[in-house]
Amino acid sequence: MIRPPSPPVSRAAAAAFGLVLAVCAAFLVAPIDGLRTDLSEGDFAPRTLEAAHDAQFVSEALTEAAREQAASAVPEVPLPPDPQLTDQRVAALQRYLSGVRSIVARTDLTTQQKVDQVAALETPSPIGSTTRLYLVALDTTGLSLFESRAAELLRALMSSPIGRGATAEEQQRDIAAAVDQLIAQRGAASEGERTALAALLRAFAVPNFRVDTAATERAREQARAAVTPVVRTITAGQVIVSEGQRITAQEIEALRATGTLRSGLDPYALGGAGLIAAGFGLVLALYCYLLQPFDPPAGRRLLAASLAIVAALLAARAAFPVLTPDAERTFLLHAIPVSTAAIVVASFSRVSFAAVVAPAVGIFTAFIGGSFSQVAGSAYIGPLQALEYAMVATAGGLAGAAAVSRAEKINRFALAAVTTTVATAAAMAAFWLFEMPRANIDLAWIGL
Repeated sequence: MIRPPSPPVSRAAAAAFGLVLAVCAAFLVAPIDGLRTDLSEGDFAPRTLEAAHDAQFVSEALTEAAREQAASAVPEVPLPPDPQLTDQRVAALQRYLSGVRSIVARTDLTTQQKVDQVAALETPSPIGSTTRLYLVALDTTGLSLFESRAAELLRALMSSPIGRGATAEEQQRDIAAAVDQLIAQRGAASEGERTALAALLRAFAVPNFRVDTAATERAREQARAAVTPVVRTITAGQVIVSEGQRITAQEIEALRATGTLRSGLDPYALGGAGLIAAGFGLVLALYCYLLQPFDPPAGRRLLAASLAIVAALLAARAAFPVLTPDAERTFLLHAIPVSTAAIVVASFSRVSFAAVVAPAVGIFTAFIGGSFSQVAGSAYIGPLQALEYAMVATAGGLAGAAAVSRAEKINRFALAAVTTTVATAAAMAAFWLFEMPRANIDLAWIGL
């Protein structure tokens, strides 16, 4: 009796192949703390999330926000003004007015000539013609009294911190406001005197505001400490975050407090992940045993195929937490080399097996993207994005596998790279056409 030849892929080899893939896949999607990524701010709610039960708790997120608001409302505490700087500015004003008095005392000049010579005197900033005319019109006695009045007001002005602001424009506005307030408080004999005093004070005053960092921080810490903790009450069934909404720290806190988001092992999610991983390994193992896509010796070819598939899944698991959620639509998620699994498999087997590996790996990596977070699907902006990733990865894998099938020359791999790129871009462009609203800049990212 003639015994039939042994198949290249034995039952044991196929079982080992499927078991390795299932175990690795289960490890990548297992909902266990330390293996999965915690829900973080900026993730998108894959569905409307409601409170599982009533809860009343101190909201650390809202309390911290209230503390920050109270601290930001505390103005900066200034250091005492530098008296030497005040003396310097008063002396500069007195020198200027002394020069004006010398010009006014001359009898050989006309009024216009006196105005022109006053305009030629050096000042920190320009003095208006109205002020110059007022000064020239004063007699010697009146000018002496005005000089004393101006020096007194400038000293009073710079005895307090002035010039608060981050820019020169803000500092000048603060000085101008302080000048107007001071003149309004002290009063003046006439409108002309008020105008002239205001112009000179604005010209000779300089910012002397310096922040007392330690005192400011103490005041802000006191403001933070004075904030009462914010208590939040949520009833069962209350909507915490709506589908597609960005998740903030407040929502994460509420989801945990109401039992919607749980830490630790979730047996239901673990069972679901195990079933999907087992199905992934079983489908590929059954195909290998029943349809025998590998030529003998099949052992090393099976090993190469399993390494390529596991490497693609590992790359996806490592990249998803970094590249998602892709709210800016940079499409960097599609740069994960998932398609290489089908290309490598096509190099060692019949293209029909690579045609199964491509969609299997594409769909499972999309599942990895939806399962690595505490809330399944929060890495995707919407369900269409998950479908997009699976189909783009599948299209790239199928195109690359078809191009490299039974590769005998190195240029077949170059052709596979080109066809994979074209197929991936075409699939991405097709989904881009479905987006509303869509941006033309997205095409540039797709082209990259």
